[in-house]
Amino acid sequence: MHEYNDFENFPKKIRNEHVNVSENDNKDLNDKNFDDKKIRKVLKKRKKHKKNKKFKVLFYLIIFIIIIVVSLLFLPIPFGNLTVTGHDIIKPEDIFFEAEIKKPINIFQIRTSNVEKRLLNDIRIEEVDVSRQFPFTINIKVKERKPLVIVQGEFCYAILDKTGLVIETETSLKKANYPMITGKKWGNLLLGDTVSESDVLLALKFINSLSEDGVKLFSEINIGNKDNIIAYTRSGIAVKLGNGKNIADQAKLAENMVGDISSRQLSVEYIDANTSSPFIKLKK
Repeated sequence: MHEYNDFENFPKKIRNEHVNVSENDNKDLNDKNFDDKKIRKVLKKRKKHKKNKKFKVLFYLIIFIIIIVVSLLFLPIPFGNLTVTGHDIIKPEDIFFEAEIKKPINIFQIRTSNVEKRLLNDIRIEEVDVSRQFPFTINIKVKERKPLVIVQGEFCYAILDKTGLVIETETSLKKANYPMITGKKWGNLLLGDTVSESDVLLALKFINSLSEDGVKLFSEINIGNKDNIIAYTRSGIAVKLGNGKNIADQAKLAENMVGDISSRQLSVEYIDANTSSPFIKLKK
C-alpha cells in the first residue's frame, strides 16, 4: 500500500526538497559564508569577464578585417575579373599598358575614372566606358577610331578618321586600303594633328556617307577645285559632285549608280551625281 500524505504535509515536503536542492547547488557559497554582497560581487566579476571576452573577440575580428582590406588595397594580390570589349585592332595588352593596369590584376587597386582618362589620351580610341559589375568585375568597353581616308603630307602619308584626326602615318604606301584625298598639299602632318579645312571635311563626309561596301568602290576624291569636286572609282569612273552642297545625298546616289553600272557592265565615261538630275555619260 502506498503511503498517503494529507494535503498540508505534501506541499511542505515538496518545499523542503526544493530547499535542499538549492542548498546543495550553493554548497560552496554556504561553506564560505558568502553574504549577499559577496555573491553580487562574484556575479559582477563573471559578467565583466564575459564582456571582456566578447570585446577581445570583436577586437581580433576587426584587426583581421583591417589586414585583409590593407592587403587587397596595397599588396600585389590577384582579385576579381577585368574584361575588355569593343576592340578590333588594339590588343588587350596595349589597353592594359595605356591604362597602367598592372598584373596581377586586383580590381580594388584600379580607379575607373583614371583608366578612362588614360585611355582617352590614346588617339586610336574614340570612346571608352569603364564600369564595375557586381560582385568583383570591371568592364572596359572601347570604341576604336576607324581609318577613313589617306592624305599626303610633306614627309609622310597620313591616315585620317571621320573627324580629320591623324591616327596613323606611313612613309610609303604599299597598298592603298582607303580612298585618298588629292588635289591639295599639306605640310608636316603628325599623329594627333587635325585636318579641318572645309573642302577636306566635305570629302570626309562623302566617304563617311557611303556604306561599308560602298567605300570599297572608291579610290580617290579630288578637291583641287572646290566647285568641281570629283570622286573616282577603283575601275576609273569619274563621279562629278559639283560644290558638294548635298554631299551626303550625292554619296548615296553615286554608290547606287556605280553599283548599277557594274551589274549592267556598262562602259561609262563619267557620272554626274546631281541629286536633282543625275546623269551617266556612256563611252562611245
